[in-house]
Amino acid sequence: MKIFSLFLGLFILLSCNSDSDENGIDCSSITIVPPSILLKITNLTGDNLIEKETYISNNITIEFNNDLYKNVVNQNFENFKNLINIPLYGTDMEREYKINLSETETDILNLNVSFKEGACGIKIATPNSATYNGNTVTIEDYNNNYLITVVK
Repeated sequence: MKIFSLFLGLFILLSCNSDSDENGIDCSSITIVPPSILLKITNLTGDNLIEKETYISNNITIEFNNDLYKNVVNQNFENFKNLINIPLYGTDMEREYKINLSETETDILNLNVSFKEGACGIKIATPNSATYNGNTVTIEDYNNNYLITVVK
């Protein structure tokens, strides 16, 4: 009986997976990609100014938390083409992004975010409000991300 109890205890111990969440999801086998803010820069008639090459995509960078991000304009996926991609990772609720559109033009995007808990205890940021160069802008749901359109 002692051997049976030992094997039963070992079976229970080994069958428990500590990498799973309470819903039984194997957390070690998934990668959670945080949503992004997609920034569309347009003129008064709605033309995308990156597509029209008023701003050159390779010259656009983002500064956030003392880091500089390059290659931030998406050119690979049709639904996201010529949009500036700003990932929503991190734990700050108030965020300031410097959007360097050229060597001489820098805009400021301020975001207020909240967090909800997703699978495997990952906290996912959700934007609540935004200002662009001090003006309140609308945040739209867009393909599991968020879209802000700015008219310049």
